[in-house]
Amino acid sequence: MERHELQQVIHKNERQIALLIKGVMGLLILGGLCWFGMTYFTHFALGVVRSIGLRGEFLSFVIKMNSIAQLIESKYSLVSYGSDILGLIHLMLALLFVGPLTDAVKNIWVIHFGMLLCIAFVPVSIVSGLLRGVPFVWCLIAILFAALGFVLLFSVNKMLKANDVLQKKVDDVNAVRAKSEIRVA
Repeated sequence: MERHELQQVIHKNERQIALLIKGVMGLLILGGLCWFGMTYFTHFALGVVRSIGLRGEFLSFVIKMNSIAQLIESKYSLVSYGSDILGLIHLMLALLFVGPLTDAVKNIWVIHFGMLLCIAFVPVSIVSGLLRGVPFVWCLIAILFAALGFVLLFSVNKMLKANDVLQKKVDDVNAVRAKSEIRVA
């Protein structure tokens, strides 16, 4: 490949990297908004579960979660403070990804940190869910968000490594070109 073609591939990868990072930020913002509006979210989830016709243990669990969220909001609103903090943490994590969005190479640690958080989420979700009587299907739904985040961040990491290799090739082509120009002069 010529230098121009290599640079085009690097630029295309950079656009895809930005899109993937925005996807991760979107997931975090969505999660944060759900924590801020826990009572609204559980009410919405109950409506969705009923509308698609789910029954049995899963429906019972969602009804229970909605009732608990309503009770906490009405009688123990201080507990909602914790879910508000979780919402804030999600939004702050989304803000953290502005660094890689502006310069992914210099902020690769944020990508690695995000991947590590996604991995750590899985066992914590399973163990905490089982200890607190959360249906396993509900844990799997939460884990799917972490898995999606991991896939997006893993793809970003892989593309950054590919861009590094391509940039070295561009640098090699530039070095050869500069040497040939010096010899001609």
